[in-house]
Amino acid sequence: MSKFMKKSFIADADVNEAEVIHATVDIDLLQEACDVSWLALTKYGTEGEMARYIKQCFDRNHGASWQCIVGKTFGSYVSVDSKFFVHIHIGRTAILLYKTYANGEYEKIADCLEDRIV
Repeated sequence: MSKFMKKSFIADADVNEAEVIHATVDIDLLQEACDVSWLALTKYGTEGEMARYIKQCFDRNHGASWQCIVGKTFGSYVSVDSKFFVHIHIGRTAILLYKTYANGEYEKIADCLEDRIV
């Protein structure tokens, strides 16, 4: 018998809670982001499908211009509406969800934006 024990693998969808890395939304919106993200992990097989599902839910429920990135590893440098930013991990899967701006809106507020390196 080996002295090293294999660690059991836990699927991301089997993880019961999200780790909040950074969020600037209220607690209800954060809870919704965690719930919708977990549902996407259980329902879809690819990161692209998960991201599309999360984005469409937030566009439908909270107005257009949401963006979503899902993956095990990624880098990003984005300009966001600083009131609508969520970065969570569920298991090994990272979810970055943020709201962007409508045409013309960005130019009006560009000097007030926070940059995020994730």
